[in-house]
Amino acid sequence: MLAIHRPSLRLYAGILTLAALVPLGGCGGGGGGGSSGSSSGGSGAGSSSGGTSPAPTVSVVTPANGKAFWGKGVSAQFALKDASGNAVTGALSCVSDDASTLTVAADCSSVTGKRVGQQTITVSGGGVSAKATIKVIPQPQPIGARGADSNSYYNLVVTPDGRVLAWGWNQYSVLGQGQSLAALDHLSLPAAVKDATGNVTLTGVVAVSAGAESVLALTEDGEVYSWGGNTNHQLGRTAVNGDGLPGKVIGPDGVTPLEHVVAISVGDGNAIALIDDGTVYSWGYFTGRSGSDPKVFAGPVDAVGGSGYLTGAVAISAGWNWSAALLADGRVVTWGYSFSAKGANFGQGAIIANTVASPGYVTSGSTGQPVNDAVSISAGYNFGLALSSAGTAYVWGEDDFGQTGQNTAYVNAYSAVSVKAPGGTGSLSGLSMVAAGGRYALALGSGGQVFSWGINHDGQLGDGVDNPRGQESHLPAPVVALGGINQLGNIAAIATGYGQSLALAGDGSLLIWGDGIKSNLGQGVTSDTDSFVPLAVKNESGTGALNLGPMTYWPNPTQRAR
Repeated sequence: MLAIHRPSLRLYAGILTLAALVPLGGCGGGGGGGSSGSSSGGSGAGSSSGGTSPAPTVSVVTPANGKAFWGKGVSAQFALKDASGNAVTGALSCVSDDASTLTVAADCSSVTGKRVGQQTITVSGGGVSAKATIKVIPQPQPIGARGADSNSYYNLVVTPDGRVLAWGWNQYSVLGQGQSLAALDHLSLPAAVKDATGNVTLTGVVAVSAGAESVLALTEDGEVYSWGGNTNHQLGRTAVNGDGLPGKVIGPDGVTPLEHVVAISVGDGNAIALIDDGTVYSWGYFTGRSGSDPKVFAGPVDAVGGSGYLTGAVAISAGWNWSAALLADGRVVTWGYSFSAKGANFGQGAIIANTVASPGYVTSGSTGQPVNDAVSISAGYNFGLALSSAGTAYVWGEDDFGQTGQNTAYVNAYSAVSVKAPGGTGSLSGLSMVAAGGRYALALGSGGQVFSWGINHDGQLGDGVDNPRGQESHLPAPVVALGGINQLGNIAAIATGYGQSLALAGDGSLLIWGDGIKSNLGQGVTSDTDSFVPLAVKNESGTGALNLGPMTYWPNPTQRAR
């Protein structure tokens, strides 16, 4: 039976090389690992023992760990040696062995991953050639908070060494410690999520998503782990009573793990994954897939209109029982469930039924045509946001606390409109990221400043110790800096929970403000105290600030997808 979470009454409350014909195996580690060395070309192992002649070799100099990111170009450099071990001087040329999985500049200066896994390149120069391997991995993302539901009083982040840290309320065993709520009520400091055995730390993770009662974690190999509650089969695997430890999400055959995943998102009963070929997979409830829900295992979302499968997606986001996908042409599609918003959270231009079974396009309030210039998206609690290519914010959905940023309340937006500037005239502009939370929103300015609007019952707007904006704000205004003085700046990424806000600073420190219930703010003390000013999340030992640096590890912290 479908279980939908409604908000509680507490709204206030290595260098890798390759023999010329034989690829090496995969790299280990959490996205920053890898090994270095060299290997020979030719059909043998490159050694003269056993009668095998030496062959040319090539080493991947840059990227230094031999890894490239799906959908994002990175600088590349190769070192080629002839059969005698002498460095080849002069210009090199490169050709991808399969341009559908990896593209490389002809002059070897850059590579772009298109499919997850080990991909090969032929490097030539000085009359010799050899093959090199690049491992394509999903783009790492540091913060896993989502604005899905009022049960989301916990936080998850990914570290550069591939671990997942969790703190806050352990309802549904979402903290990944293998303990029930009765055994572990909460954690006041970040703690590493355990692996499936419960004996060691889960590693090799590049992104995580925190839902209302369940969690998804994406590995650099393109597989997905899940843990927590399973009321609506959002774990994507057989787990009747949920699971407090990670297990792999299963693919359409019901047997083998889902693979080739490059992005994940879980809301309440709805869970989705972006595959590296541009298709979107879903499981649980409100899946956008043909047939009755729930779906226990992952499968492809239907195309707009319900015929065939949705393709060409470059980003995804799961809100409270509804989902959104950004297409490569800048259009946004939505589907799922609408509780009190009367369909406004779909942004499809009209008051429609509470459930939209297959994806439809978000439309512009000014033209009536599909929005076609979005570069990133964020689905929240009954409303959504999209960043335009011009740096403005589109918003659509429910407006019960001014979260549409129109200087109104209780005027739902059934199509996408631009968030207004702080003074109410013109549009909020110069943005690099948007995040939709639980009835409130954040936007990141290109200069590193943060704006907020919507509900403010628990301090999630970060307006300062005197709470000058009161219980809600219908227009954007700046978030204050640490200590409550001046404007917060030097921020590289933002995220929203249901009632807590997070920001990753340029020095790698993680800031948080808002609802403090169940030690949700990570301050190392058991407390329900809210904060209207940003605080530095403490590290695992509680001796200092948590740091997710170096910032060079995160290739795309603003999650821009086009």
